[in-house]
Amino acid sequence: MNQRYFVGFLVAGALGLATLVVVRPGSRVGKTPPVAPLAVIPAGPAFVFDVDLARLRKSADGAELSKLGVDRLAPASSGVAFQPLRDVDEVVIAVAGGAHLEREGPAVFDRDAVAVVAAGRFTGKAAADTAVERIRARGGEPVRTRLGSFESVRDLKATGEVATRDGLVVLSDGAYLRAVLAAAEGQRADGSETERTRDRVHAELRRTFGRGAPVTATLALPEGWLEAALGDADVRRSPLALVRSAALRLNIGDAIDLDALFVCKTKDDCAEVAKFLKGARSDLERVLGSSSAIRRFAAVGDEDDERVEISMSLSTSDVVRFLAPHDAGN
Repeated sequence: MNQRYFVGFLVAGALGLATLVVVRPGSRVGKTPPVAPLAVIPAGPAFVFDVDLARLRKSADGAELSKLGVDRLAPASSGVAFQPLRDVDEVVIAVAGGAHLEREGPAVFDRDAVAVVAAGRFTGKAAADTAVERIRARGGEPVRTRLGSFESVRDLKATGEVATRDGLVVLSDGAYLRAVLAAAEGQRADGSETERTRDRVHAELRRTFGRGAPVTATLALPEGWLEAALGDADVRRSPLALVRSAALRLNIGDAIDLDALFVCKTKDDCAEVAKFLKGARSDLERVLGSSSAIRRFAAVGDEDDERVEISMSLSTSDVVRFLAPHDAGN
C-alpha cells in the first residue's frame, strides 16, 4: 500500500463516510433500543468504526454536508417509513479479524466477517419492509423469517442478511450475524482471553484517544491480520504493516478535524510509520485538488516511543467539493 492508496483510504473512508451520513432530522417511529450497537459486537474484533449520527446532525456544517448525503445515498422512494439516513442515530461497523467464539461449540468467524449495526427510532417492520423493497428493486428474491425477537430478510440470489427489530438493524451473514443477534438477546459470549484483551484495547483507545468524538475508529490487530486482509506484496512492504493498533477521531465544526494514533511494536517500527505519514501530505493535496484544503497537518513521533500521531484540519468547503459527484467522463 503506497502513500496514494493510504491517503485515498483515509480521506474517502473516514471523511467520506462521516460527512455523507450527516442529514437533516426527520420524523421517527419506534423506541430507542435498550442496547447500544457497541454492546452487541462479538468479542475480539480487529476493527470497530462508530458514528454518532445524532450528534453529527447538530454540527455547524450539517446543513451543507447533508446535501451530499441526501443526493447520493437517500432512497429514491422518499416516502417509505424507514429511511436509514433519517432514522438512524448510531452506526457501528465491526470486522471480526478471525476471532473465535465459543457457545455450544467452537464457531470460527471468517477473518473478513463484517457486521453493521444501526440503532435509532424506527420499527423493525418498517426496516424489514424497506429491505424487501430494496432486494426486489435490484431483481432479487427476498424471503422473511423469524430469528428470536428479530425478523430476518435475505435474498435467495445473494449472500448477506438483514435482521431487524424495533430500534435495531443488523446487516451481516452466517455465524457472525448469529453472534450479534445472540448478544442483542442478552447472550453475548465472553470470548477467549485474547479476544477480551482486544476488547479492552478498543475500549481504552476510545476512552483515551477518542475522547467522545462523534466519529471514532479503532484497530486492535491480531498478528498478521493486516497483511492477510489486504493481501499483496505492497502491503507487506508498507510501513503500515508495522502498526499493531490504531485509533482515529473526527470532529466536524468550523473545519473538519481528524486525529489518528498508530501504535507499533518497537520505536524503530514507529519511526518508519512516522516517515511514511509525513510523506503523505503531498498525496493528500493531490487527492483534494487544493493545498488550501489543509489547514493543519502534522505527524509527530517520539523517537523513544512506540507510537505516532497524525493530525490535520480540512476546510469543509474543499471536502464538500472533493465528495461531490463527478461526471463519469471526468
